[in-house]
Amino acid sequence: MTRALRIVSMVALVCAAPVAHAQVSVSPQPTSGSVNQTVLVDVVLTNPGAAPVDAFGFRLSYPEALLAYQSVSVAGTLTDGWIAVSGAETTPGVVQVGGFHTTPTTAGGVLVRVAFLVETNLLTSGAIALSNFVDDITAATTTPATFQVVVAPGGAGLLGEYYNNIDFTGTLLRRVDATVNFDWALGSPDPSMGTNDFSIRWTGYVDPAFTQTYTFYTITDDGVRLWVNDQLIIDYWIPQAAIERSGSIALTAGVPASIRMEMFEEAGEAVAQLSWSSPSQGKQIIPSNRLIASLCAQGIGDVDATGLLDASDVACAFDMFLSGQAVLPGCDSPSTTCELSAADVNCSGAVTPADARAIEIRAAASLAPAPCFAPPDPVPSPPHELGLVQYIVDDGGTPRLQVLLVVEDASDLDAFGARLSFPASELVFNRVEPGYLTAGWHSIDGRSVAVGQIVLGGFDPTMTAPPGTADVCRIFFDFVGSPATVTGLVLSNFVDDFTGATMGAVTDVEPQVGIHSLHPNYPNPFNPSTHVRYDVGGRPGEHVRVRIAIYDVRGALVRSLVDADRVSGSYLATWDGLADTGAQAASGVYFCSMRAGDFVASRRMVLLK
Repeated sequence: MTRALRIVSMVALVCAAPVAHAQVSVSPQPTSGSVNQTVLVDVVLTNPGAAPVDAFGFRLSYPEALLAYQSVSVAGTLTDGWIAVSGAETTPGVVQVGGFHTTPTTAGGVLVRVAFLVETNLLTSGAIALSNFVDDITAATTTPATFQVVVAPGGAGLLGEYYNNIDFTGTLLRRVDATVNFDWALGSPDPSMGTNDFSIRWTGYVDPAFTQTYTFYTITDDGVRLWVNDQLIIDYWIPQAAIERSGSIALTAGVPASIRMEMFEEAGEAVAQLSWSSPSQGKQIIPSNRLIASLCAQGIGDVDATGLLDASDVACAFDMFLSGQAVLPGCDSPSTTCELSAADVNCSGAVTPADARAIEIRAAASLAPAPCFAPPDPVPSPPHELGLVQYIVDDGGTPRLQVLLVVEDASDLDAFGARLSFPASELVFNRVEPGYLTAGWHSIDGRSVAVGQIVLGGFDPTMTAPPGTADVCRIFFDFVGSPATVTGLVLSNFVDDFTGATMGAVTDVEPQVGIHSLHPNYPNPFNPSTHVRYDVGGRPGEHVRVRIAIYDVRGALVRSLVDADRVSGSYLATWDGLADTGAQAASGVYFCSMRAGDFVASRRMVLLK
């Protein structure tokens, strides 16, 4: 049986055309031209006929001048949980990868994920290919593909384009320069260039710290031109010895301004420097943390390209995480092509709930978009220990499987994400709700991204989960057949505060016997509707009369939501914002009250119009 293998790079460029048999290709995603950026390469197995694979091996070759091998990961792949999967660099530019397991897989998908670091700031390319297939993939063939380093939105520095002439034709070299502070004397900027008759153009954005008038200074030998915010403020396009020129312009703190500097070298020594000053900023070479090589939309965080950070940017960032890094139509702005880069505000290489949280915090402070404004949180030490607990519950009259995602100690938990695999032949995903630890959080949700897989996560900009052991979310499934607990639930792809998490055993338990509880409604505030989750305790089969109603601040009844007998389990009620009379309730504060036997509880909710 011939199988197909292909490489899918999570951050690189150029897809090779598929062939009739096995193939290797690279799927493009934006990557940084800066040093020490992570490159993830997915090796994908196409398995015609679903032949069993329980042992494999291959070599992966890569451009060692561009990349440095780091590791082989199996998280979220076909080989997650195998007895042994590993990789080792045998010679520079070659990694030997292999693995084996007692239970074969017959599926197709990502076999392993190989991580590299970008070693150079040169914007260039190189080949990636697989070879030397052994064991169950012996018959696989390969098509080489091209890996290309490109400029990443939000990356520090300026894009430098170097020409081996003085009229900016036929680019010879492209790279990201951390600063413009060069003295080549009688030499050249690069061994590939001559010592005379060359030109250079630097482009990007400058990020001022103060709302003031800034003075920009250039020292060049020979000619120079400088534009800031598309205004030409320095123009001395003439042969000249190294001399300082200057120009001024008003800038706004935190609002990146476009900048373009051009110079040419005719003969003799060559120098290029770019500095600035303001009433609050002493004269200095503009540092790399104030330079942006490529700005996405109106700035990092501005997903919808409106020029502002707002609730839409928050929602789109979280939506991208739940969609498996896809940009759905509601967030696909016609004015930009880099929504994913704009949403990745901590520049981790992927959009996660922590990015949405950081955007909301910055938007609440009325701050403008800015490059990489939220460094990733440190990995918890020790990492969180997680577990899955199953219940069969009566969910509004329908038996469903409720899976609790439990954390051993939730201290400092404010953003998390993971992928849950489940047996699609037994379950159908229904929904994700907040858990005990996240009641009242801004966002908790989950979404199907593939057959038998969901992405789930949550965040809150102001609340952290209380310490202790409890559930952070509850996942509900419909049964394909008869209600029963299942095997085959697997958590992987941990991000944010779950990074590095470890898993305990999946636990099967009897139907829940507990106490009555009324959970906070979500969303809150809401418009036009909100959900109210409540738990009914007692022994299995025992009926309890439950009444849930909405009251206004004067105590007047607005809407009766539930007035029925319930058996033990978790339930969901929805208020559509209408009164019992059918009239639309006015904006304001309301109270949701629950009575079940001697149990009485209420929750505050806010309706916005």
